[in-house]
Amino acid sequence: MPVLRAVPMPQHKESLAQWANGTWHAYTHQEIEALFSRRQLLNALAAGQIVRLAPNAYAGAPHSHSIHTKADAALLWAGEGVALGGLAALFLYGIVSDPPNVVELVAPAHRRLASQPSWVSVRRTSAPIQHVQVGRWTAVGPGFALCQSFGHLARSEREGVVLGALAHKMVTVGEIRRALRALPRVRGRRALTSVVDKFAEGHESFLEWWSSENVFTGSEFKRFIRQHLLVVEGAKYRVDMYDERTRTVVETDGAAFHSSPADWQRDLRRDADIASLGIQTVRFSYHDLRDRPDWCCERLLAILAAREPARPSR
Repeated sequence: MPVLRAVPMPQHKESLAQWANGTWHAYTHQEIEALFSRRQLLNALAAGQIVRLAPNAYAGAPHSHSIHTKADAALLWAGEGVALGGLAALFLYGIVSDPPNVVELVAPAHRRLASQPSWVSVRRTSAPIQHVQVGRWTAVGPGFALCQSFGHLARSEREGVVLGALAHKMVTVGEIRRALRALPRVRGRRALTSVVDKFAEGHESFLEWWSSENVFTGSEFKRFIRQHLLVVEGAKYRVDMYDERTRTVVETDGAAFHSSPADWQRDLRRDADIASLGIQTVRFSYHDLRDRPDWCCERLLAILAAREPARPSR
């Protein structure tokens, strides 16, 4: 008899459809039938209220396209000993911001999985892999996931993803190096090794590039507040740095998070909304923050000087 996991109990007189609308997790038919009935499950499937994402993995239709729900369903289908890997793992760790279309699983080399869903890819390996619990999900370690994903990222994003994870202590140099030694094939191995080695050598420009706190470090910037939340007509925007005196926002745009047309459109709308408050947004690109942090400091100081409020005449 299958072991049932803890599942949220339906509220009084709550239907299966109502219950499924409120939970994003994936469940087996045994788990659902323990709360409702097989007939109710079949009726909900026929009505499109419940979706079968994988063999014996079901979810509420409103949540069925979410990477979180799909990751849950993929692990439920694959069973024990299998973990999320690649970009799916990096997304759950918070290392990349865009959810992948395909959920990658890492399984032991001898493991065979039947009826694989089209949105799942399975990578088999004989390398010893550490599994980490990331919230509800089991994933490979972040070093392993980075090695898996590095060569599949756009070239303009690769350094940003790795250095961002290192700078924010989401992964360590040692974890990446151990994964490189364990994996016989890593696409872009030489480039990844170079990035990790430079970071380990203490090249300050990388840290300065990645975090505004390490670029704008002079006393002139102490009056800025960090991660300030602005609300414009109900829309909430968390800004990297805000100077109240000159009403200036500073955004540090990493290539991994501001490179697509959709990102540009989002940033333009955001800047326009913030401008309606009389606040100007100044953006510094991934390349400038990485390659010429001194120039970024000089430019920002010039902008602040130009925006200084005029002193009242006596």
